[in-house]
Parts: sequence; C-alpha cells; structure tokens
Amino acid sequence: MSIITLYEDTQKYIDMFYTPTITSYEFLKSFFAELYKNNIKEVSRDLSEFFFNMKKNPKFKDVLLEIKFKSNGIFRYSNELEDDILTLQNMGLLGKKNPSFGVILIEYSDSIADETLDTLSTDNRQLIQEMVGFYIEENSNLV
Repeated sequence: MSIITLYEDTQKYIDMFYTPTITSYEFLKSFFAELYKNNIKEVSRDLSEFFFNMKKNPKFKDVLLEIKFKSNGIFRYSNELEDDILTLQNMGLLGKKNPSFGVILIEYSDSIADETLDTLSTDNRQLIQEMVGFYIEENSNLV
C-alpha cells in the first residue's frame, strides 16, 4: 500500500478552496430566520428553483456553495435542501401543513431567530438579507 505525502501548504489550500464560508444547514437556518424577522411564517416547500436561480448569480455563489442541484428531467431538486429542511423540522423550527405538505411553517421564536442571525458574518448576513428580499419580491402572496 502506497503512502500519500502531503505538502506543507496542502491544508492551507484545502481551507482556501474547499471550506465553505457557511454550511448548507447554517445557510438554510439563517434564511428561515430572516424570513421570520420579515414576518413571513409560511413558504412554499418548493425552494429548489429559487435557490438554483440564486446560485447562478456570482454574488450568492459562496453562501450556496454546499447546496448541489440535480434534475430528474422534470423537476430540479437538492438533497442538501431536503436534508436540512428535515433537520430543522426535527428541531421544531419548521413545521408542515397537512395534507399535502406543500407549505413549510416557520416556527422560530424571536430569540432563536436573533441568535441564529447573530452567528453570521456581516457579509453572509447581508447576502442572506438580500436573498430574502428577492424571495419576498418573487412571492407576493407570502403570509
């Protein structure tokens, strides 16, 4: 079995090129917290198309780095989004509206939303605020 030798700078380059500034979970938790702060309590379950379009914008690429998109030929989807939404549901921060589960209920409290947003870097928080602004503009029927 061969041994791989890493150069001294390897970790520096791994950190520089492969470490995201925000994980997909942190991003999504913060996105919902910002929606909550904007008095949005319900959103469509289908967020993949919105985030896919946002990821095309170079400005948002870094905060969406960990979210990958696939298509089955008909629908675009993201395993990362689905996994993170499920995690937030299990934590009690998101709920589902029966019977179709087509709506996500944002069940944050003021303190959880504030705490979540306070952990972000200034740059990431501004990007998420801007993205939420776009989401609200595109979805004028939000509650």
